[in-house]
Amino acid sequence: MKERSNTVRKIVWGIFLIGAAALIIYNALNPIMQITVWQLVCAVILAPIIIESLLHLSFTGVFIPAALLSIVFAKPLGIPENLVPWGILAAAVLLSIGFSIIFRKHDKWFGTFHFEENKTFELIVPIPSIR
Repeated sequence: MKERSNTVRKIVWGIFLIGAAALIIYNALNPIMQITVWQLVCAVILAPIIIESLLHLSFTGVFIPAALLSIVFAKPLGIPENLVPWGILAAAVLLSIGFSIIFRKHDKWFGTFHFEENKTFELIVPIPSIR
């Protein structure tokens, strides 16, 4: 299972890096986009984090990078100037906490061991989830 996760992670990062290279070339040829290289670098770093966090239902990994992207792309998105970056980050933190409380991950339980032919012993061990 871990090998599959690493493969998906590599594929996602590879696609985003290739896409970033294409956007840099397109932006150099067609400057109408008005995206700076700094904005592009932020998008390339934060977008795969959001996608990976969605796959693992990590709300902090979704809302915080999304807030950072909205701060970086405030002008193209039409976000008013009176909505300061700290307000956006505070809202993202509160959203992360709220969603994490509502959609709490349950601990995983496992284990059945057979010591003798007719006797079964069940061992229930909580595995803490990494958030």
